[in-house]
Amino acid sequence: MTMQRLLGICAAVVLSFGNIVPCAIAYAGSPPPLAAYGQLPGVEMMALSPSGERLAIVGLAENVRRLVVLDANKKPLLAIPVGDAKVRGIYWAGEDRVLIMKSETTKLDAGFSTDMTELFTMVVVPLNGDKLWSVFANDEKITGGVRGFYGIRQRDGRFYGYFGGLTYKGDFRSPVGYLTSGGPVLYEVDLQNRQSRMVAPRFENDGFRQWVLGKDGKVAATLDYISTNGTWTIRNADGTKIQEGANPAYSPRWAERVGGSGISL
Repeated sequence: MTMQRLLGICAAVVLSFGNIVPCAIAYAGSPPPLAAYGQLPGVEMMALSPSGERLAIVGLAENVRRLVVLDANKKPLLAIPVGDAKVRGIYWAGEDRVLIMKSETTKLDAGFSTDMTELFTMVVVPLNGDKLWSVFANDEKITGGVRGFYGIRQRDGRFYGYFGGLTYKGDFRSPVGYLTSGGPVLYEVDLQNRQSRMVAPRFENDGFRQWVLGKDGKVAATLDYISTNGTWTIRNADGTKIQEGANPAYSPRWAERVGGSGISL
């Protein structure tokens, strides 16, 4: 990043967050007094758009915690309050959509392996005036918010997000869905029309599964970890095993704490 770009970002932060002390560029010399740090901008996090011409910021603006989006001329395109939400990340899908990952501590019903868990939500914020929406919010077969974020891809002029989701099973014999595993299914979500489709199945054993996606949004590699014996396996896009091993720190006592099919964070 050039010094000019960095200075531009600093100016944007100052413009958005009021009459406050500008961003400090690290030059040689005596450090500022301790009290000066309390006057720095109330910025928690920021993210540049792919072109570098737009900036999304979460922080205090006029004593209100907000998401603010600025254009290349430092003009605010959006300013919405975020309250006390635990914002975990800011992402861009092209130049016209900002994604905000947030979490909330939630009490679980009886039958799970823990009383509380942290549930994650990905909020899509269009910059064209459309309403905000949450990934999986209107999908009856998926529960528990977002269980893993695997990036954003562009294909044929559209943007897609890749997320894990706990998925109910059920058919005509069981109209009420039920969970058979705490492992997420990998989904592709069209960030324009909100439609989702399954990309890869869940891990059915005790442990977890993680995916690496290619530029086309297809699974390039899969990591499976079995918590009951500490073994792991990596497979390529064809499902061929390319590496395996075992966790040297594994112990049966540790496996008892992390094993099982319930949600346990």
